[in-house]
Order: sequence, then structure tokens, then C-alpha cells
Amino acid sequence: LHIPKILMPIANITFLDYLIDYLSDNNIEQVYILCTNHAHMIQEYVKNQHYKSYRSLKVSTIACKEVFSTGAALRSLLEHESVNSQILREDFIVLRGDIITNIPLEKVIKEHLERKSKGEKCMVTKTFVRMCPANRIRTREDDILVVTEPGTNSLKKYQCLSAEQEIDLKGFSIPINGTLDLRYDLYDCNIDVCSPEVLYYLKENFDCKDFKDAFVNEINSPNSLADGKVFYCEYTDSKEGYCAVVHNPLLYDYVTRDIIQRYAYPLLIDSNLMCPGANLSYKYTRNNIYIEENVKLAMTCIVSPNCVIGKDTEIHEKAVIECSTLGRKCSIGVGSKITGSYLWENVVVEEGCSINGAIICSGARIKKGTIIFPGVIVDFNIVLKMGIEIGPNLPISSLTYDRKEKKYLDATKFDDKVENGAICDLRNSDKIGENLNIGGKPYFLDQTGSEEKFDLSEASAASGEDEEDFIEELKRTITRAIVNNFSKDNTRMEILSLRLSYNKSPTDCLWGLIPCMLDLCFPQNENSKANVAANIKKVISEWTPLLKEFIREDADEDLTIELIEEYCSQNEFYGSCFYLLIPPFQGAELVAEQAVFRWRDKVMAQEKSPTSRSQKLLADMQPFLKYLEEPAEESDEEGDAEG
Repeated sequence: LHIPKILMPIANITFLDYLIDYLSDNNIEQVYILCTNHAHMIQEYVKNQHYKSYRSLKVSTIACKEVFSTGAALRSLLEHESVNSQILREDFIVLRGDIITNIPLEKVIKEHLERKSKGEKCMVTKTFVRMCPANRIRTREDDILVVTEPGTNSLKKYQCLSAEQEIDLKGFSIPINGTLDLRYDLYDCNIDVCSPEVLYYLKENFDCKDFKDAFVNEINSPNSLADGKVFYCEYTDSKEGYCAVVHNPLLYDYVTRDIIQRYAYPLLIDSNLMCPGANLSYKYTRNNIYIEENVKLAMTCIVSPNCVIGKDTEIHEKAVIECSTLGRKCSIGVGSKITGSYLWENVVVEEGCSINGAIICSGARIKKGTIIFPGVIVDFNIVLKMGIEIGPNLPISSLTYDRKEKKYLDATKFDDKVENGAICDLRNSDKIGENLNIGGKPYFLDQTGSEEKFDLSEASAASGEDEEDFIEELKRTITRAIVNNFSKDNTRMEILSLRLSYNKSPTDCLWGLIPCMLDLCFPQNENSKANVAANIKKVISEWTPLLKEFIREDADEDLTIELIEEYCSQNEFYGSCFYLLIPPFQGAELVAEQAVFRWRDKVMAQEKSPTSRSQKLLADMQPFLKYLEEPAEESDEEGDAEG
């Protein structure tokens, strides 16, 4: 919350420095860093690091205000004339700021340019590493299923399995004498080589957030206006390169260990080539121990294998450091034990403390006798009281999330274990499950190594408050659009903007859209079914183009009927008009016949009761259901007659 992620240290070197060193090794000449939160800190850091004189690499920063996705950041480039002229002429590479990789870019760049030279309309070439699903680096956020065309390396379908457990292959046609591969062994490196046309596409499709599922699937959809395709470059062997995106503390732990154990070669701590402004002086010793100059180690302290110790750090008598990193100017007290933890700069640990599997940010002070359990994150400059126990899986911060103001504010009530902070109340989207904290385990493995069933109930409960806020805000937005007589295009823009700000799906929007539209169908104090029926047809006719933007799948059609049923349960008159609502929806192709039959079968499967509202609605729907069944019956009869 206090610094941008790209400036966080991992093995005592920031993500940004790893990236700059990596790009320089791959002969990249110009780097643009798109800064969102804490842009001034990134700009100041780049200035002090003297990157401009680093291997002839030019590094520029661009502040992007109110930008929350890769797509939005790239769209903002079109507003910068100094960047615009160069980007629009040449192909470019997009990569995240929180990746650690040594994958050679030459291969993916070569494949991208060769396709273009052959006349293939290649908009994006994505980079994948072949990776076993059980690999610890591949967490739930990286769980993807893709459909590819072998031989051409064309990417036909991309689906993130973190939100969906099934892949929809509806609409796919297999080429004559050809095949499509369904791949579950690929890891998205988040390194994408792009043609200039991508910026124009993003400008016209501002709801595209990145180059993943929404982008790939929209490009390949039959109705896409994009003049290009998405391809991929596959690195088939771990020897070809290492890549990891650090989404959470658990991956922070894994990737730090990999760096220390030199899996990311040539990105090595002891190369001392990174951070030109920091004057690194690490020396590598046996058992993967890295120690910088001017470190003071007491005679009786123990430093085990796989540790990193920064400059001017002091470790006192009988202190034990195991599989941990200590930043610069840290102090570890007598008899304290640090295990599997990551202490940033200027951290003071007094005597007799025990820290296991924690992240301690810069300037924190851990007082005498404190015990910290796995999964704890201690924020900047926090002071923990003497002799207390913290954890497990608790964030300690001087900030807390105010749900009324909807932003982080200074904590006003301190915890009895903390002198200047509290157990932080996080925004739901920032919360981290205990299995994703240091000391957790991959979601697909339990302690015996067998497959674990991931329970979505906890995640659903955590996001419940955001769901309610989104639906209420959506209803207010649609009502405002109706009152002010916005065009349907402007209303669509308002809804899309709100959906992106809450990170919701098109399906989520139906919870607000359908009730607001039905309000228009039932004018106040109108009790005539004839007038209501005429009004329903008019409203649905006007709203059909907008609704089709959000009703895309069979599940959306089922949800639409459920929402209509729920709306009609408000009073007896609305319930008596249910049979008037469904036919216009079906006639406008908002819901298919099959969706109506699925609703019928669902109601029929329920236990019959004379007071059941659904049973009464089903009885009212019988004439329409019979009408839907008649064409099929007539067709069957005609077929029999011909036979």
C-alpha cells in the first residue's frame, strides 16, 4: 500500500532492477515504464538509478492516472505524442512489472516478425512455457486452458480456470483434415510481442483489460472486426528459461528461493550488475549464501544455507538465520531465530524473538520476546510490543480500509499488540487466502500430495459485500441514464465503465439490468394486462440491442429467466404477468426455447405444492410452452408422412 509493487525487493533487489537487467541482456534499447500508483516514487527511483547510462539502455517513465489494467495503460500511450510516434511505427513488447524471468526474447521476436514478413496478420504473439499443472509456480491465478492449432501455433481459445471450471467450445469448427489441440500444460509468461495495430484495437474496445481470455476470444469470435490473429511461442523445456509472475506472498517465497538457488541465471544476486545506483557488493559463498560488504556476524551466530544478507546488517550472539533474506542495515538480537522469512531494510529484531514464514517491511521494529507465525506481513515502520504472539496469516499495518469512504485511511484504533498500527482490515479484492501466504500449500495438493477440492464458498462470502455494492451502484447508474434520457450507446458505456471499475463479468451486470428494465415494463398504478403487455413489447424492443451485450451464454439466459421470476414474485399482479414477459424475450432471441424448457424442467423437478409460486407460474405458461413444442411435433409428423 505504501510503495508500488515494482519497487518491492525480492532477494534484496527490486522487481524493476531485475526487469531492466533482463531487457538489457536481450538487447532492448528503449523501455517505457507505465506508472499508475505511486508514480512519483518510480520516477524518482529511475532517476537515482542512472539507467540512462546503463548499457546504452534508455528508460522513460509515463504517469498513467486512474489506470487499473494493461489495456488501459496501453490506451493511455496514444495520448503521449513523444511515445505515440515511435510506438505506432514499430512492433513492441508488453510485460508485467512483477515477473522474474530469463527467457531469451530472441525466439519469440523472431517468430513474430517472420509471420508478418510472410503476410500473416499477426497482432500479438504470446509467450508460453510448457509447465506441469502440479508445478508450485503455477498457482490458481495462472491456471489456464487453451485451444491451439498445431503447425501454425495459432491461439484459438484462452480461458482462465480461476473463475471458470469448464471451457466452452461452442462455435469452434475443426479445419478439414486438421485438428485443434486442447492444452493444459502451458504457463502464460505475460510477455507479449505486439503489432502497432493492437493500440487501435484497444482504443475501440476499452473493456479489454489484458491479452488474456477476453482479448484472445474476442479476436477469434465470428463477429470480431479485428484484422489479425493471436499466435503463441512455446518454450518447451525448463532449460530454455525460467519465468514466474509473483501474484501473492506464497509465490514471493518460492521465487525468492529459486533466485537464491540460481535457477534464474543469468539474473544472479552476486553479479552486482543490477541496481547501478545502489552499488551492490554481494559475494557468493558455498551453500547459496550471499553476503554484502560491511556485515557484522557474531562468533556464535548461525547462518544456514540459502540466505541473503545485505550491507551494514548486524547479527548478534546465538542468533539463527535459516533460509531467509535480510535487507541492508538490519539488526538481529541475541538468541533470535529467523526462519523462512524476508526482512527488508532497517528492520530491528530485538533479543529472544522468533520469526517464521513472515514478510517484515522496511523500518519495522520487533521487540523482545515476540513470536511471529507463518503468513504474517508487517507493514512499514510498525512497532510490535514486547513478548506478544502474532498470527498466523495476519496483515499488520498503520492503514485500514474504510468501507464507507472506499479507500485506505490511517488506522485510528491500534491493536493491543501493536504500538502504532493494527490488524489491517483489507478491501475484499486485496485479501489473501491463507494457502497463498508464506507457509501455505498449492491449492491442488494437500499434505499427502493428493488432489484437494478447492472450496469456493469462502471466496464467495468474502466478495459478497462488493457484489451488493456493485448491484446497487449499477441500478443507480441505469436509473440515472433512464431519467436523463441517455442513448443506449451511452448507457452501455456507463455500464461497462462501472463493470471494469468493480472487475465484474458481463453476467454480473444482469442482476441490475433486468430489474431496471422490468420497472419500465410496469408503469406505476397500471392494472390493465393489455396495457402492460403492449408496454412490455415496446420496452423489450428498445432494450434488446443493449441486453444482447450481456446475455451471451446459456447460463446467462437461465439467469435472465430466474431474475424475471424473482421480480414477478414481488406481488400478485406482477406474478400474473409472468407469462406475458417470457414470449417477447424469446421472440427477441434474448432467451432460447431451450432455456424456457430448462426452466420448465427445473420447476417440474421441484416438490409440488398448492402454494408454490413457481408451480403457478408454470401453469400460466402452459399455452406458450405448448406453442413452442408444436413446431417440433409438426415437423416430426411431416417426416413420418414422407417416410
